[in-house]
Amino acid sequence: MATRRPRDPAFSRRTLLAGGAAAGLGLALGACGSDDGSAPGTGAAVTPAPGTAFPVRVPHKFGTTTVRAAPKRVASVGGGDVDTLLALGIVPLVVPDIEPSWKADGGGVGPWSRPLLRGAEPTVVSSQEIGFEQIAAARPDLVSAVEFDLKRSDYDKLSDLAATIAPPKGFAAYTVPWDTMALQVGRSVGRLAAARKLVATARAQRTQAGRDNPAFARARTILVDPDDAGGVYVFAPGDVRSRFLEDIGLQPPAAVDSLFGEQFYAQISAERLDILDESDLIILVGSNTGPTKALLATRVWTQLKNVKSGRLVTITEPDLAIAMSYSSVLSTPYQLERLVPRVRRALAA
Repeated sequence: MATRRPRDPAFSRRTLLAGGAAAGLGLALGACGSDDGSAPGTGAAVTPAPGTAFPVRVPHKFGTTTVRAAPKRVASVGGGDVDTLLALGIVPLVVPDIEPSWKADGGGVGPWSRPLLRGAEPTVVSSQEIGFEQIAAARPDLVSAVEFDLKRSDYDKLSDLAATIAPPKGFAAYTVPWDTMALQVGRSVGRLAAARKLVATARAQRTQAGRDNPAFARARTILVDPDDAGGVYVFAPGDVRSRFLEDIGLQPPAAVDSLFGEQFYAQISAERLDILDESDLIILVGSNTGPTKALLATRVWTQLKNVKSGRLVTITEPDLAIAMSYSSVLSTPYQLERLVPRVRRALAA
């Protein structure tokens, strides 16, 4: 079974906090704005929370970065980092380009986070290759790259521009847990206490969704994304999408545990799609229409027991697919509102 980097919507990088989705985080967000009472904006000074003393030391996989003073100009390489910064009342000067359709509505910021820009227009850089020149032009004093597959050489280059926060030790690329990522970012900007509150709120929302749906705990669930050859990518338990599903009670089937090694995904060929029948529910991230149509037309797919019985959730919206690939403190209510009812209906089939 060959493996390679998947064509995930978040990598063609990986919503609007409206209605019920916004309600869950409303109080937490209100408590995490600029501590001096000013509205966040591009280039606005970041005031440390009461009791926070700089310098702060942030350990990561390349060593330890010392942030000597409250950063005033923050650039983000990681997509999930942007959500955390915005939730903490900090508008980054630079953000990665995640979804082309977002450019007209706020650049590299998801619709669930966009209101927190408050009119600011960050510079949007490539999510595939680090835009060193654009980052340098922004004159940052902090670069956040926690939710990014950061290489040592790129870390060194970024560190020549500003204090740079890399992913913590012990995690493969793109497997830093959502809560660990939020705390890493919060610590780096002197807002660790506020980040902890945001994490606690999002964790409680996920836990409550599981309590409200006890049938989830009995459903072995597998999350897949079509590849370009009639097969699928399946995401490892350490991937943030899989962690989200487990947080709401959905557990992976034991049959897939041996597929991943050190990677956050594995590729299952078209000839071996029968492995998916080891699950009680399939969640298909089908926002890339070409490969999805090809997969749905294959005989082996149509003969899967979950497909025939209707125990299938298909995600066709790029925004939801990317929200799941972030699984951040801001995207959590967006995911819950849009995914949980679909899972409930599929399990009742």
